[in-house]
Amino acid sequence: MKFLGTFFLAFCIHVISTLVFAEINKNEVIEIPRYKLLLKSALIHFVDEEKANHLLGIPQKIIATELALFPIPKIEANTKSVAIYTKVSDRVKLDPEIEKSFHQSFVRELYKAVRQADASQDQLFSYINVLENGGSREGLYRSLVLDEHYAKLEETPQALSPEVIKWSLHFFDKFINKKYNQDKIQSLNFYTLKRIMTEKSLEVIDAYLELNNANSREGIERWFAVFSKELAQKYLKHLPGKSRQVQNDQAYFEWAKKVPVEHIKSETILKIHFVINGLMQEGR
Repeated sequence: MKFLGTFFLAFCIHVISTLVFAEINKNEVIEIPRYKLLLKSALIHFVDEEKANHLLGIPQKIIATELALFPIPKIEANTKSVAIYTKVSDRVKLDPEIEKSFHQSFVRELYKAVRQADASQDQLFSYINVLENGGSREGLYRSLVLDEHYAKLEETPQALSPEVIKWSLHFFDKFINKKYNQDKIQSLNFYTLKRIMTEKSLEVIDAYLELNNANSREGIERWFAVFSKELAQKYLKHLPGKSRQVQNDQAYFEWAKKVPVEHIKSETILKIHFVINGLMQEGR
């Protein structure tokens, strides 16, 4: 039955893809229609990327060469020590006014993704004030998941959907370099799993920084690029904003080169929460 379902899906996609085929005009690359990206996001669960691109009529010419991850560094017990911030200086810094212009949208998205509720005007003002007075995005996130309110959310029984379990096992294996038992994942609360996956991601980023060598920053940029491309391919509909739906690791790689590590961390935080929230809603 699974084979028949896969065949039927592939056949339908192939028929649809033949109706509109205008990605390439001579030597010009044109943006892939959103409907094809959504179809590819569904199809890639059944076949590999090359086959999905072929069925959808996405030319090889516009498929970027896949980036390789640098080895995931071992997470040490003291990874979150403050020594990292004095030992390693981020080479990328944004103009303070440009940085400030992003605060409100980040706070809104962060609160919604973490708490699954809208922040009040007072909360928005308070959190933006924290950032404008030198607080970090990561610090703001941690204040949201380490308070009494979030602790109560973690105590609420909420079974994980099969797709959340499947993705989290894959995520820990590929992006954290740690294997977890499925029973252990299943025993976790929805909010607890989101927090642990995010914390481990931030620890990996910090571990790259602690290497303090020529590959430290590029290791983070590659990790983020591969992670972001995979999410866009598999879970596009759960990622708000066109910039998060790009299925090209080179695009994420170039973006990561131009922003502080703090912004890479904040996008990682948001994407993990967006996807798990969406998969849980989908599984109800």
